[in-house]
Amino acid sequence: MLFKTRTVHFIMALAAPLAALLLWVLGGCAASGQDSGEAEKLERIESYLEDYRNIPGVTKDEIAAIEALKAEGRLLHFGTFRSGEAIVNRRGRKGGFLIHLAESLSSMFDIELIHEYVGRRMLYGRVRSGFVDLACEIPYTEANRESLFMTTPVFERLIKVYKRRGDSLGPLTHETGFSAMRPVLRYGFLEGAGVAELILAGTQWPVETVLVTGYREAVDMLMAGSLDAFFDEAPAELYFEVFAAIESSNYYPPINTPLSLATGRGELVPIISVFQKFLDAGGRDWLFEIYSRSADEIRRIYFEDSLSLEQERLLARLRAQKGPILFAAGSDDYPATFYNERNDRFEGIAHDVLSELSMVTGLRFEVANPPKSGDGELKEMIKTGAADFMVDFNYFDDDAGEFPLSYVPHNSDRYALI
Repeated sequence: MLFKTRTVHFIMALAAPLAALLLWVLGGCAASGQDSGEAEKLERIESYLEDYRNIPGVTKDEIAAIEALKAEGRLLHFGTFRSGEAIVNRRGRKGGFLIHLAESLSSMFDIELIHEYVGRRMLYGRVRSGFVDLACEIPYTEANRESLFMTTPVFERLIKVYKRRGDSLGPLTHETGFSAMRPVLRYGFLEGAGVAELILAGTQWPVETVLVTGYREAVDMLMAGSLDAFFDEAPAELYFEVFAAIESSNYYPPINTPLSLATGRGELVPIISVFQKFLDAGGRDWLFEIYSRSADEIRRIYFEDSLSLEQERLLARLRAQKGPILFAAGSDDYPATFYNERNDRFEGIAHDVLSELSMVTGLRFEVANPPKSGDGELKEMIKTGAADFMVDFNYFDDDAGEFPLSYVPHNSDRYALI
């Protein structure tokens, strides 16, 4: 991208955090289109959220038990660990799917739910002991179903592999035979997380299982070579990404951990039972929509946390400006930017990036030039201030010093025979 004014250098400075954000987003849910029938269905489901007694199949005994809890003035503790579904930023702002799920449960049953963060290893024990009333990150495993009161899975998380950067996992990649130096691979799992049960069920080679008490222990063992790999759900990346010597990848073939709403308290079984009926009555469609909307919110929170104080002040000034930020765009630089005559609009990677940037910042961007404008015309728009920046500037030495450029190109040509 080419920029003229110092103000819009803000966008250049956001290139790295935005790129990381876009990669992270690929793991989230995508929003789906709705026809009128789908909208009507969601409207019906939202009536269940307003009053649990509207849910089909709710019994008089369940209503009596829940109303008794309300009469006692009970406050229920809803526990989560920090993750992409329950994030808190440096200012204390919370967001994510599980935060909104807790709010919806509170509205549905008219009982106040107090959200609290609990360590990953501690969450399971606190739910079993009743110190945490409800949690929705309990793996739907046979062992958990025997010791807890649970719904069927509410959502799923992808399992990822964490290993020392550059190490080969041999059989794990399905590319090589067993290692002659270490015929038995040492796989690490978080104690009580339920991931081991899913991974080991499909493992065809000799494996030694190592249960660790926390992520710090997993890092130390990976670095010491006493673990070949550590397996956990995708949110663990928030911890491992700060260690440059450790890399992560999706486990293949893909395995997801099914997670359920659960309690260890017998008097709360009616809440579990009624929420199960909500799921069966179409509640999972509503959950999909909430997850999709929460993904956008999480992206905004992650993005805001990546900004320096100077960038925050600059963003505030840009938000206060009236009107959109104007940019110049080429019409035939596919795939970066091009004019689609059939749709009568500019499209391309650069426009998609700016659309994402608009979502996370609240800024508005508009193309300033008409279709078919040449490079000379676009550069002149930058010089005269008719546009604030240009998205497909072809840099030449003659341009040095005249136009401030972004630190790295947003696209580099790599030709191939197709």
